[in-house]
Amino acid sequence: MDNPYLAHLPPSQRGAGSSKVNMDTSKEPLFGFLPRKEHDVNPFTKQPHSAHYKKILASREKLPMYSHMDDFFKMFNENQIIVMVGETGSGKTTQCVLQISFLSDQNSLLLKEYLNSSRTQICRIQTLATDILLKDPAKHRSDLKIIIMSATLDALKFQKYFGLTAGTPAPLFKVPGHTHPVEVFYTQEPEPDYVEAAIRTVFMIHRAEEPGDVLLFLTGEEEIEDACNL
Repeated sequence: MDNPYLAHLPPSQRGAGSSKVNMDTSKEPLFGFLPRKEHDVNPFTKQPHSAHYKKILASREKLPMYSHMDDFFKMFNENQIIVMVGETGSGKTTQCVLQISFLSDQNSLLLKEYLNSSRTQICRIQTLATDILLKDPAKHRSDLKIIIMSATLDALKFQKYFGLTAGTPAPLFKVPGHTHPVEVFYTQEPEPDYVEAAIRTVFMIHRAEEPGDVLLFLTGEEEIEDACNL
């Protein structure tokens, strides 16, 4: 019986009884990437999914990105590099990761190959600069798939830069997001220590408002660690 989890390997390495993945040709994996499918049974435990899982799945299905996955798969399989723009709350960051599967039984070998690669050693810490540097290995590695995603980036600029063929920009995948009402409040006076003021505001909201979540944006790792330690 064919094993779709080994689809990224050559037929000779997939084990006995696994010579070809039986899939619709429009969904054939490229470079080992397979679209995930939702099943009634957990493929790892062989047991029915829990009520908690089904609740999470129902919330995922409401995300705009979830309903655009077929279009995303088509563009993903046809292109090496994609520029994706999705509004905040569209699910672009969470759903793409969940829906694309790269499974290997040779993880240690792949990790060693990655660490020994002179082209990827400098990219262990992801920054805007290293993201831009990804174009160089992409020219030499046709199996390297890249998705540049953001809610705010200048899409055309990135499309032009990451186009692997002169004059042909990288394709753009755009997905709408949820629009949430936002009310903006300003402090009456400038705060001398905005980190402390932000934390103080979080506690005020926590004590005065209904139960819920608070998302606090700070400018760097050091400030975040300081805030956690206060």
